[in-house]
Amino acid sequence: MLTTRITWRPIEEPPEDDQPVTAILAWEDDGHALLEDVIHIWQCGHWISEADGAINTRARWWAPESELVAQIDMMLAHAGAGARSEIE
Repeated sequence: MLTTRITWRPIEEPPEDDQPVTAILAWEDDGHALLEDVIHIWQCGHWISEADGAINTRARWWAPESELVAQIDMMLAHAGAGARSEIE
């Protein structure tokens, strides 16, 4: 199991850059945070689904996809280094 921390931003806080940003979105249902099942891209002031082009209206938080991928890459690199040192 991999555990990591990423910074969730409120949906009202748009990306700082005008360039398209891909993100993972989360919303709340009955007191539980749930992740959207598709990646969204920030375009023209809206989070748009890469799957069907629909504008997301229920998300409450977002995190850049690149931030999550970087965290996972770092954890896997550390895990691999640890596994290598145990073998040596």
